[in-house]
Amino acid sequence: MAPEQVQEYFNINQGRREYTISAHLQEKIVWQHLNLLDLPTEGEFHLVFLRNSLLTYYYDPLLSQALQQILSVLVPGGYFIVGSHEKLSSEFVEFSRTIFHPCIYQKNR
Repeated sequence: MAPEQVQEYFNINQGRREYTISAHLQEKIVWQHLNLLDLPTEGEFHLVFLRNSLLTYYYDPLLSQALQQILSVLVPGGYFIVGSHEKLSSEFVEFSRTIFHPCIYQKNR
């Protein structure tokens, strides 16, 4: 992000080297915990965080189904972020591209 964007959209705590989302953005964010196998069939998600349980504990058929669900609800150009020790299957990577960092993906437009 450009420094101007960081300043506009985040509060920076220099002592802890941490960023928090500015209050004017927090009002517009909807935080949800969802079961990836029960996602709605259509979505408007711009950002999805994937944590250990999805990529570590799901077996191949469930993993593929869950990853396809994510793609179906993620808007074109939307982002998904996985943990640093997690790997995506090759079928999923075909629909996205890695940006900024090996753990951050963006859905193809």
